Amino acid sequence: MTWTASFFAFLRRALLGAAAGGIAGILVGGIGGRLAMLLLRFTSPGSVRGTLTDDEFEIGVVTFDTLNLVVTTWALGAIAGLFVALALRFMHGRWAVWAWAAPGATLGGAGLIHGDGVDFTVLEPAWLAVLLFIVIPAAGLVLTAALVRSWQGWWWVNRRRTAIVAVAAAPAVAFFPVGLAVIAVGAAYAFLAKNPVAREFENSVPARTAAVAVFSLVTIGFAPVLAADMAAVL
Repeated sequence: MTWTASFFAFLRRALLGAAAGGIAGILVGGIGGRLAMLLLRFTSPGSVRGTLTDDEFEIGVVTFDTLNLVVTTWALGAIAGLFVALALRFMHGRWAVWAWAAPGATLGGAGLIHGDGVDFTVLEPAWLAVLLFIVIPAAGLVLTAALVRSWQGWWWVNRRRTAIVAVAAAPAVAFFPVGLAVIAVGAAYAFLAKNPVAREFENSVPARTAAVAVFSLVTIGFAPVLAADMAAVL
């Protein structure tokens, strides 16, 4: 495979991940997150209605700010999808899709849960709020991985379907630093792919072992942060 062919194959894979992540971000992060806040509105005292969350959304009130939430989770999902799609190349087996729940729970939970502010001080019960905001990012990454696995068979083969679904990758493509990083990594990948030994390394046992090790370290590394945040809330 030529350098150009390897480079564009990498970009197609990255676009697949961004599209899958974007859709997961909208469905799980945006719509799912709004439903979670609605549930917490019903389980919390009536006085919380209309209170601004830490992200400045009104609790219990559906406004155009909800669209901002969906756009935000869409963008975050698209960027996360890049990492999921590229990492899945080294992760084989059905377990790989479900394994993404672990970093989603620890990394996502650590980013969303905090002991100060409104979200985890006025909403009740606190344990439900914590559980929901651990489950949401975990489910988002699992759905992203599942979509990548499901779509990779027709991706770029069915050009019309690919063009339609690829719209969901727009935030990752439009955000210049991310796009530039993908191009740089893709160029390096294509350069290494020119070497037969390097090309075969991707499917080797050492490569898979290293991928699982990094995956595990990221998951475990954020676990203490999540535990501390949960302790502060509960």
